[in-house]
Amino acid sequence: MQNNNKNPLIKNSTFNVDHIVKRIKEVLNVITDIDLSITISVSKKTVSSWRRRNSIPLSIILLVSSMTDSSTDYLLTGFDCRFRQGAQHKGEYNATQA
Repeated sequence: MQNNNKNPLIKNSTFNVDHIVKRIKEVLNVITDIDLSITISVSKKTVSSWRRRNSIPLSIILLVSSMTDSSTDYLLTGFDCRFRQGAQHKGEYNATQA
């Protein structure tokens, strides 16, 4: 059975952690891995291990999303849907529009 779906997330189901970390730094307004590790309370070695394994815990994506009101879609894929629908300001999420 051939998958003819044109959705790039389905077609290319692997994520590049270097790109994800870059977007996380962007939304947190930090530059270095050390600054990132301090901001999200992990060690610099932990950030390095994400890069080496090309794997990042979902809990980190969810944490950064809640800290910044950035969408998990943006953090994971880079598609420009940075803010959750209906959020009026940081920390407010309108579940009826999700």
